[in-house]
Amino acid sequence: MPKPARLSDLPHGAAAPMDLDEVVNSIVRKKLATGNINLFTPIPTGFTILDTNMGGGLHGGDLTLLGGVQNIGKTAAVLEIASNAALSKAIAIMVCFEHSTQTMWERLLIQQSYEGRDVKHTTSDDIRKGYIGVIDHRNKHEDEKNDYINQLISKLPNGKRAWARLAGIQNNIWLVTGDSLWTTIDVLEYYVKMASEFSERILLIVDYVQRVPVIDATRHLTSEEKTERVVQGLKSLALRKSDEGIVVPVLGVATADAEGLRGGRIHVENLSGSSNTQYEPDQAIIMNKDIDFDEDGNKIVRFGLEKNRRGPSDIEIRHKYIGSAYTFDKKGTLVSEDESWQKERKLLKEEIAALYRGPVPGGAKST
Repeated sequence: MPKPARLSDLPHGAAAPMDLDEVVNSIVRKKLATGNINLFTPIPTGFTILDTNMGGGLHGGDLTLLGGVQNIGKTAAVLEIASNAALSKAIAIMVCFEHSTQTMWERLLIQQSYEGRDVKHTTSDDIRKGYIGVIDHRNKHEDEKNDYINQLISKLPNGKRAWARLAGIQNNIWLVTGDSLWTTIDVLEYYVKMASEFSERILLIVDYVQRVPVIDATRHLTSEEKTERVVQGLKSLALRKSDEGIVVPVLGVATADAEGLRGGRIHVENLSGSSNTQYEPDQAIIMNKDIDFDEDGNKIVRFGLEKNRRGPSDIEIRHKYIGSAYTFDKKGTLVSEDESWQKERKLLKEEIAALYRGPVPGGAKST
C-alpha cells in the first residue's frame, strides 16, 4: 500500500499502516519461514492451573498484571515465573524497584534449594551466616587461593543442588534494580532490544508498575495518570514487539489502593491507578491470603484469575506458600464456586459502577 513520503512525517513512535497483504508477508509468512514453533507458543508460568486457563501461559503481545495485599509473596511469585520462563529457553528480564540484584539472586538461590518439607533448604539467615563464614576464612588464610562462591555454596543447606539448578538457567535470567528517576518505558524497551539479540522469546517483568517514572514537561501528572501511562506503555511495548516478530509478554506487579488494603482483601478493581488499570491488561491475577494454613503452619494464598482474554476468568486457585523458601506449591487446587471470593467482587463492581454513575438530578435513583 502507499506509504508516507517520509516515515519521519509520522509522529515519533507511530507505526506506518500495513494492508492485509503486507501483514501476511511481512509478519506471518516471515515467522512461518523461520520454522520456529516457539514464535507461536506462550511462555509458561509454571503455575499449572493458571497456565491451563491462560492457553499455556503468557502470550506475546499480552500485558498481565499481578496484584495482591502486602507481604503476600508477589515478588517471590514473579521470580518463580522468571525461573520457569528461563527453563523454557526464554530470557526473563526482572526489573525490580524494591530489591537489589543481590537480594533477587539470593531469593532465586533459596527457591532452587527447596525440595520439600523433608529436606532442609537454604534460608536468608543461612546466606548471611555463609557470607560471614567466607570472609572469616579469607581473613585467616589471606595467602590461600579462594573460590569464594564455591565456599559460600558449600556452607548452605542443599546449596549445591540450588547452584546446579541455577547454573542451567543463569544466562536466561537478567536482573535489574529499577530506578524511579531513570528506568522509564524507553529504558525497559531497550532492555528487551538487548535481549532480542539472544532470543526471540522474552518475558519482561516489572515489579512494580507504579514505580516506573513518567516524565511530562507540560504539566504535573497525578499518580493515577502516571500509572495509566505506564500501563498503556507496557501494553504498547508488548504489541510492538509482536509486530516485530518476537514473543514478548509483559508481567507487571501492581499495588492496591488504600481502601482495598484496609479491607484486608483486594480484587482487580482495587489496583492503584485509574479505571484503565483494570481495562488495559489482558490478564489480571490477584493474590489474597486464605483463611486457612497447611499442617506445617504455612499460609495458603489464593490466586484469583479475575480477568483473562485467553480463557475463563473469575476462578481462584489455592497455593501453599513456604515463606522461608520464597516458594509456592505451583500445582495448586481450584477453589469451589461456593467458597470463591468472586461473589464479593461482583458486589464491589456494582458499588463502583454506582459511584461513577452518581446521583441523578431531581433525586431519582440512577440506573
